[in-house]
Amino acid sequence: MICIIALIVFGILGIFSASYRKVAAEAADCVFRRLTLRKCETGLDKRLKSKISGKVARKSPRLARFLHKYFEVFSWLFIVLFILSIITAGIGLTNYVKYGNCNGPENNGEFCIFDPLGHSSQYSGQSMASTSGFTMPVEDDDPTIGPKDAKVTVIQFGCTSCPFTKKEEPELLKTIKAFEGQSVRFVFKDFPIQSHPDAYPSSLALQCAYKSGKYLELRELLLNDQGSSKDESYYISAAENLGINTTSFSECLKSTQAIEMLNKDIESGKNAEVFGTPTFFINEEKMVGVKDSSALIKKIQKELKK
Repeated sequence: MICIIALIVFGILGIFSASYRKVAAEAADCVFRRLTLRKCETGLDKRLKSKISGKVARKSPRLARFLHKYFEVFSWLFIVLFILSIITAGIGLTNYVKYGNCNGPENNGEFCIFDPLGHSSQYSGQSMASTSGFTMPVEDDDPTIGPKDAKVTVIQFGCTSCPFTKKEEPELLKTIKAFEGQSVRFVFKDFPIQSHPDAYPSSLALQCAYKSGKYLELRELLLNDQGSSKDESYYISAAENLGINTTSFSECLKSTQAIEMLNKDIESGKNAEVFGTPTFFINEEKMVGVKDSSALIKKIQKELKK
């Protein structure tokens, strides 16, 4: 089966040099004959076996004898490894096309050969299966900025414990400012990432702040205070500093209404196949990860012209 390896190697080399094309043709003939249970008549397999064993013999005659004896086994081993590498690369490419990284929706931050600088992997992710098939997200009693009858709706799924949602925030604020007074509406949905500490209780606190008209203020505070330890007293203190009635806020944190509001956002994200934060839906186009304000503005302008 050395001819299979030779076909791959010399087939690639043959693209750049005509001298290798003849060897690639021999290898192809040899592979075809072996696949049809016939012997290789070109002698390429024997020549390669002798040549490789000869080179090894200069360094270690004993190793050369071992290699010569089990040459077919080593050939199959290399083929299996090659096939596994192709499968792995295919999985990585599929993940990159679908999620922007090689490692799947959880985005564990490992190196991706298709995105060596990590520009397409700037999001916090988790595997979130849809329960009822894909459904485009819509505004549903969510915090908003902009006119209700806007031509363009920008929905952001964010997590205030996510470093990438924090990184996106100044770009988002530039984008909001760029479209002041225009037919663009920005909608905020909370999508707490399970791997981040305090993500769910912080999102729950935001629902209660929204009821008091202080959603954006608490959102800014939480984004700027990532990493600190948070308990109920932290959120109540934050609410007090923002002028929210602490008694009603404390009751809200324990209420089923706040949980239902947050779970609506999460379910909306699941059904829209959101797997990481930040994720934007600009009308019906999905954008995942940290985006420059220029990219967001360009897309919104394109939608406005339709």
